Amino acid sequence: MVSRRLQSNGDGGNDRGRDRAQLILIGAITLAFIILGLVVVVNSVLLTETLSSEDSGRSGSDAATVEYDIEQGIAGIAHRGNLRWGNDTPSDYNEKLRAVVEDGNGFRRQYQNVTGNSRPVIVDISVDGVPEDQQAKAKSDEPIPNGTVNNGSDSKVGHLSLNLQYDGTGDNVTVYRNGTGSESIEITGASLPDGDGFNITDEDGEICTVRNERAEIDLVTGAVNATVDGSCDRQFIDPDVPTSPRIEGDTNMGTYDIVTRADLSDGSDAAWAVDVTVTYDSSDVSYERPYRVFLYGDRS
Repeated sequence: MVSRRLQSNGDGGNDRGRDRAQLILIGAITLAFIILGLVVVVNSVLLTETLSSEDSGRSGSDAATVEYDIEQGIAGIAHRGNLRWGNDTPSDYNEKLRAVVEDGNGFRRQYQNVTGNSRPVIVDISVDGVPEDQQAKAKSDEPIPNGTVNNGSDSKVGHLSLNLQYDGTGDNVTVYRNGTGSESIEITGASLPDGDGFNITDEDGEICTVRNERAEIDLVTGAVNATVDGSCDRQFIDPDVPTSPRIEGDTNMGTYDIVTRADLSDGSDAAWAVDVTVTYDSSDVSYERPYRVFLYGDRS
């Protein structure tokens, strides 16, 4: 009887090796996809947070810009109302201000139309009125007196301007900062080589020349709406410091306007500050905020 010994050729071991290699390869590919997925998720979260942060920052910036725009607009309207509306009572002033801001094609509608396509913030504006402790008095187009006028006791003066005209007779007007004090500005009509105008001499003796026969000189802001030689900025009155300005001059030199916290018996009711409520509405921000618009000086 013949016996045979069967010998293995090693193919089974090779098969097992190939199986392990395939499992390792599949595992590596699976792990790579898992890592890739995590990277995508993390990047997506970071991108979302970045965009959200940018949107929030942009919304905050938009709100700040809106408030600045509204403050400038309301302050300009209210100041003009102080000088032009001739209000008998604070209620009269509030009604006129609301009408100009809120009615029809007023400031609110015009502001919405101008900014609606440029900012993602929709704004509504309502006028709450002039607080009792922010009321003022105003005079407008008052003739420059032939003598002396004292515009109330020591109080803050938000606006004092001279509306001058020169008729060639060499007239002048002097404004004293405080009653009978020595600090003053003198404005004298002058015949200049190229026409009529004015020479302005300040409290330091410095002179500048206005080369127009008509000029408006704002003694609070220092603005002069005329052609000038030299620096004619005369910020003579500080709106944050109580003063009692006195004006002396010739009646044919023109008129003056004043807004003050003093109780002028013959002045019209005016505003030093106005309360408004602004409503914001965008994709990220929606809220209503009341705040106070100051027309002159510091916030007090």
